Amino acid sequence: MLQRIFQSFDKQAFLKYFKNTSWMMVERIFMMAVAMLVGLWVARYLGVQRYGLLNYVISYTGLFSAIASFGVKDIFLRDVAIRHNTRATYLGTTFLLHLMGGLLAVAVVGTSFLIRPEEWEIQKYILIASLAFVFHSFWVIEYYFQATVQAKYSSTAQMLMILMASVFRLMGVYFKLPIEFFIWMILIEQVLYATNMFLFNHLKGIKVTHWKFDKKLAVNLLKQSWFFMFSGIAVTIYMKIDQVMLRNMLNDEANGFYAAAVKLSEAWYFIPVVVANSLVPAISYAKEKDEKLYYDRLQKLYNLLAWIAVGIAVVITLLGGWIIDLFIPEYTTSVPVLQVHIWAAVFVFLGVGSDKWLIQERYYRVSLLRTVSGAVLNIILNLYLIPLLGIFGAAYATLFSYAFSSYFVYAFLKGKRLVFYMQTKALFFPVIFVFRKLKIRK
Repeated sequence: MLQRIFQSFDKQAFLKYFKNTSWMMVERIFMMAVAMLVGLWVARYLGVQRYGLLNYVISYTGLFSAIASFGVKDIFLRDVAIRHNTRATYLGTTFLLHLMGGLLAVAVVGTSFLIRPEEWEIQKYILIASLAFVFHSFWVIEYYFQATVQAKYSSTAQMLMILMASVFRLMGVYFKLPIEFFIWMILIEQVLYATNMFLFNHLKGIKVTHWKFDKKLAVNLLKQSWFFMFSGIAVTIYMKIDQVMLRNMLNDEANGFYAAAVKLSEAWYFIPVVVANSLVPAISYAKEKDEKLYYDRLQKLYNLLAWIAVGIAVVITLLGGWIIDLFIPEYTTSVPVLQVHIWAAVFVFLGVGSDKWLIQERYYRVSLLRTVSGAVLNIILNLYLIPLLGIFGAAYATLFSYAFSSYFVYAFLKGKRLVFYMQTKALFFPVIFVFRKLKIRK
């Protein structure tokens, strides 16, 4: 099956990108497994109410995360992959933009309390978590390793960070530390990751002293990226707003049940990002050389993402209840929520694939339009469905808004319907594949 999906790649290219993807996938699977096990332990220790509060802080802070990066990541990946002579300049410029973005994000978080006041204790928790944005500036090193097909270095740094952070969290559970400790861990995680990335960067001989800031490049990056920044804000809104609205419309307990389901559902969202980011250099190369090869590789990417997403959704729908009953029986209310929410992953996977096409074609306004429409639809549906269905309403709101913004929206956009057709073909790819296999056996 993988051979059919990647048949447009020559053998050498396939092995190169598969090896890079494998490193990133191993890292993310390791992170997911460790984070999930430790997260389940933390959820049991904190209890539904305090766990709901912790995830409210994470979700509230997450609403502002796109500001910290200024939306330059995908442009960095696209350009550095093909511009070898300007990498030091891209690194230095992007690092400084991230640093300024992180400071701006913290300031915006603080200012938001003037619009919607919170209790002082909650404000303190949110401000502590928001300080992590400052250390997002070191993510530029991860971008560099991805763009140059050296994911094993950033992957190793991530795994070390997860191990260290997990040990700290387990110590927090063992010594029965208060919730404030787990709030501080949001910041400590990013400090650990920044430290690891800095060390790996130094070991590779890419000294920070060689980085250069170019004002002209910074202006050019911001001109291209502001669409992605606002698009990223919209994405974080429709990924995080449900938990913010649940706590304010219901209570921490309801948010705790919902958060447990969301954690298990969204744990898989790293997969399309890893696969797509690893193949961006190959797709960019194909666009420059051969249009047919370019669209063939895009279709193969959609097929692979659809195959994985549908498989995950089916497995979690069938086994999600067993997992929750086994590890966190106090959260059994979360089971039907998980069985609805997990199907949003199908459209998240396809959406990540279409994002790469939008970047390649420089359809930045379309990217902004689809994410803003998804965010607005999610808010409207939450306002209507949460009072009607409670936490189940939030799950359905997420599913419908993701489906619209990542899939159905392309059917209504003139000149962009090709994406809708390609995604539809990808959705039926697992069915067609199985049907053909059965036909061959007959």
